[in-house]
Amino acid sequence: MYETSQKEIKFEQYYSSIVEKFTDSLQVYLATIFNRYDIHTDEIGENLIKTENFYAKEIIFVLVIKEADTAWLAGPKAILENRLLSLRKIWGIKILVLNYELAKKHNLISNT
Repeated sequence: MYETSQKEIKFEQYYSSIVEKFTDSLQVYLATIFNRYDIHTDEIGENLIKTENFYAKEIIFVLVIKEADTAWLAGPKAILENRLLSLRKIWGIKILVLNYELAKKHNLISNT
């Protein structure tokens, strides 16, 4: 499947790193909400900490691959959905994998 074992290792490291960051972010956020983690609001964001109706909120993990072709983004999305399956089932998490232009359309990247 991979041209070299080195490419396979890099592939695994890349996706493992992303999954770890998503998981850590979710855990820090939840720990903060439950006052189990001493964190400054500038690290999480005051609006997220003050959220009251959590039931109505969606959790979305977003990965921006700046220079990727739109059609190619389906591959990384499928990989992340598979690797994060248990978290997605438990928390109803959605996965978005966007390129620069799509991130701009979602107002995730400033136009400046």
